Amino acid sequence: MGFLDSEGGAEFPYHKDDVFDAIVHSISTINGLKVDKADKLSGHILVKAGVSLMSWGGNIPMSLAEESFGRTRVSITSTPKTVVMFGGAFDFGKNRRNIENILEATSKILSLKAPVGLTHTPQNL
Repeated sequence: MGFLDSEGGAEFPYHKDDVFDAIVHSISTINGLKVDKADKLSGHILVKAGVSLMSWGGNIPMSLAEESFGRTRVSITSTPKTVVMFGGAFDFGKNRRNIENILEATSKILSLKAPVGLTHTPQNL
């Protein structure tokens, strides 16, 4: 990991497939980001960040793992495309914001669904 890379993550009280779908959908709502590759079975997503005033763009790989039934851990790394000798010495917090924006947008989408364990089925009543 380079010194400009940012890492982050979160755990969500939802099944892996639901979190995966929410992340893929959330990326389409964030300006400058797009899903490059997504493999639901392995739980890997690669997002590309476009060039902006603060960055030459970046790669944002993430992985999902269902830690226990209905609890999914998301791990994200945001990495600039350039290295220090090409003007990439400062990211002005862009990599950290990429992670925060993805997690926030994903949370908003997931909050529209009941977390695992709070759903009411005839057996639970």
